[in-house]
Amino acid sequence: MSNQKQNIGKGGSGLQAGRDINIYSVLRNPSILADVVNEISKINLDDESIYGLIKEAPQIEEKILHNNIKVHRYLIDDYQIYGKELENIYKTLEQLNPGRKGKLFRVISDFYKKEKGILTIDNNIELIRQNADSILGNVIEKLENEILKSSNLNAQNEDIKTSISIIVADSFIRCKILEDPNEL
Repeated sequence: MSNQKQNIGKGGSGLQAGRDINIYSVLRNPSILADVVNEISKINLDDESIYGLIKEAPQIEEKILHNNIKVHRYLIDDYQIYGKELENIYKTLEQLNPGRKGKLFRVISDFYKKEKGILTIDNNIELIRQNADSILGNVIEKLENEILKSSNLNAQNEDIKTSISIIVADSFIRCKILEDPNEL
């Protein structure tokens, strides 16, 4: 080990084969998001018979139009039908550890507020509308990055992506992401 430093420990870093390694990027911690994704991954998403025909709620359409969502509209249209299943998952997790749903919504809302804050300090709705799809895409990316840090994740890649879409669609409907047309 002539030119290689080894100092990997709690918070340490090392030089190996010319690359710096930060141990914190390797450590994974349990997360509420991973618990929700793990449970969503157990849902049979192909069984539409348990959901019946879903009609789009007028307030959802109004919010989509209000925020000028185009690219990610499919996400809300396609995944809103799993809201009841997701709510059951939240209820089960809440019974085990109260406050988990609220903490998850806080994280999602904070991701959104940070993205919005990059654009506008004064909640300029026109700037938000012009960038709604970019904002949603960035929130999705942040959630995907966050989930990959979770030590309690037991879902496959496709399950993770689908679960994040369900969580984001639900968060949009609950007004944790993007603007509520009723709060003008």
